[in-house]
Amino acid sequence: MPNELFSEPIKDVHREVTLTKLIKRFEHVKHQNTSCDGCAAEYIVGIRFKCDTCPQYDLCLNCMKNKVETDRHKANHPLVVIGDNHLKQIEWQDIEIGEILGQGGFGKFYAALWT
Repeated sequence: MPNELFSEPIKDVHREVTLTKLIKRFEHVKHQNTSCDGCAAEYIVGIRFKCDTCPQYDLCLNCMKNKVETDRHKANHPLVVIGDNHLKQIEWQDIEIGEILGQGGFGKFYAALWT
């Protein structure tokens, strides 16, 4: 079974999952219910970054690149790319949990297989 990222099949994670390709993939996505906490844009257009340390903290591409900091958010906080305004719900019994890949403010990050 091939790997997937944001419901799209990928064959080579190291070549296909790059920041440049993710920026291109999400360049027309409008996150209409999500404002940028860095520049206060009404909503984020394009790739969206969610802070893994600050609850409910989102950044647009420009604020991520400029390492914008606020009272709550610091530039060294880990960020997660969010593709849409919501994530698909997957039943736990359909997930095979693998090894721990890392951890952050929201918990641990595991390798997993959606069976």
